[in-house]
Amino acid sequence: MKASKPIPVSVPERLDELAHLLWGGEWPTRAAQRCGWTLAGAESAARDHGRHDILSSLMWERSYVEGAA
Repeated sequence: MKASKPIPVSVPERLDELAHLLWGGEWPTRAAQRCGWTLAGAESAARDHGRHDILSSLMWERSYVEGAA
């Protein structure tokens, strides 16, 4: 089993890790969980910190999940 990296401490570091996971092909919900967030929490943090580079992926995933419910 591959050892996981510890969750970065600061929000900007967590957003950087989230971006890395998303660009590496990780599903947004799983990427958010790996960074210690819910999908909504990750979306809020991305919006608050101006991370528009990852916000669209998170918002698409949320609309997909909510549409399936």
